Amino acid sequence: MRKLYYVILAIGLGISSDAFSQTRSINSAEFALESGTPDDIIIAKEEIDKAAVNPKTANMPRMFLIRAKVYRSIFDKRGNPLIAPISHQAGFIASQSILNFFENPLKKKADELEEAKFEVGNVFAATFNESQNISDLTNGASEGKKALYYDTLVSYYQNLLSMYGKLDTSMINNLKGQKVERDFFVDRIAFFALNNSDKVKRIQILDGLMKTEMPSAILVESYSKELLLNKDTAGAKRVIKEALVKSNNNNDIFNVLVNYYIAIDREADLMIEIDEQIKNAPTARNYWIRGYLNEKARRMDEATIDYRKSRELDEFYHDANWNLGVALIKHESKKLMDAKAKASGEAKAKIDKELMALWKEARGYLEYASENPKYSKDELIEISKGIKTCCMELSDKACETEQRDKIRTLTAGVTLAIGDKFSYRLIGDAKKMDVSYQNKQGTVSTISDVNCDWTKDFDVIDKTDMLSLSVRINGGGSATMQILVNGEVVSEKEISSSGYLQF
Repeated sequence: MRKLYYVILAIGLGISSDAFSQTRSINSAEFALESGTPDDIIIAKEEIDKAAVNPKTANMPRMFLIRAKVYRSIFDKRGNPLIAPISHQAGFIASQSILNFFENPLKKKADELEEAKFEVGNVFAATFNESQNISDLTNGASEGKKALYYDTLVSYYQNLLSMYGKLDTSMINNLKGQKVERDFFVDRIAFFALNNSDKVKRIQILDGLMKTEMPSAILVESYSKELLLNKDTAGAKRVIKEALVKSNNNNDIFNVLVNYYIAIDREADLMIEIDEQIKNAPTARNYWIRGYLNEKARRMDEATIDYRKSRELDEFYHDANWNLGVALIKHESKKLMDAKAKASGEAKAKIDKELMALWKEARGYLEYASENPKYSKDELIEISKGIKTCCMELSDKACETEQRDKIRTLTAGVTLAIGDKFSYRLIGDAKKMDVSYQNKQGTVSTISDVNCDWTKDFDVIDKTDMLSLSVRINGGGSATMQILVNGEVVSEKEISSSGYLQF
């Protein structure tokens, strides 16, 4: 009945049968799409694919709009066994079609424009979700195959970026709530472009983004890295400097310039840049960078001043706390020690007080730095060593022991192999201890009334990294509990008086 309606309408309006035949496939696809059943969606695809290759309909705006709706529906129904075989890159085809509709110079009807404004949100969601599926394929893929996936992902994110500007306000606000904004797509295009298979295309894509988008740190870093790989150091610097101007001296982009100068071993030139950047943007990060450069140049007085200024601007800046703490320990303390060696009487006593205050100050900075969850294990070990030094100077035995144990815990990380020998050992003067430990079968055993100088040895008969030992002292005294692997202490803690400890 619906097809008959189209014919009657065409005749009633005086439209030629030839004109109607040109749009028949488009109309048939739209009609079939309305039911939403898998069989009809397949028919809709067949009809719209005909229209897409027919010279008389291939460039019609409405063809692109209906094609976008058909392929978006295919993506939505991709889990159906009938639809699955025709669903490959359906979201991407839908995105290309909706963009072709908007970019088509031919006149569009008002109702088509309204329909397209609504449909672009559906197509955007389908394309984004499909891109995530392709991104998942890169995990574990060979380098060659991964590069080809990145080629595909560049195209996906280019379409997503183009569609982003056509979304309605409610959808844009919804995406902002998920921290997905325009720069999200720019950054991903830059990342995927840098790792794709075509070296020439990389430059073209990155250069195009630099010209059309507000530069982000990731984009600028990707572009400058590619130019440096091509030994174009002047080009890399030009890209970064232009991005700084365009972004009004964005601090993250300035960090890319820092890395550039370090990469080409021109840190003297970087000092000129950082002085200028501090004038424009006196941030904690910029003062920290200058402090780091001064420290590398062994200008420790200037470095310490910069680290202090950095922390003044942002007391929660972990890097400033760490570097300032180390500067006090290694540099400022030495100056006080040298002065103390030449002093006597009240002057010497005054310097002793200043030293105690310095160790406390340095420990406070390092303790705050140690709370940074982004620091690596090795970095946390170095910070704990600094805190331990302060504790020793302050004669704080509890603090010193705590940091020693923390360092041993961080450095342990032992994975046992079959044939290794490991031991639990208790040394000290404690009596009547309850000891629980993991045995060679991986189960926990408990024994009571254990005295010190107790050792339990095992051969590893199955690969494991699950060592455990816990001790409770019931009869006074103290003990040191140790785990040894192949005769070497890999972890150690102390327990004293009536107490309980495990690791």
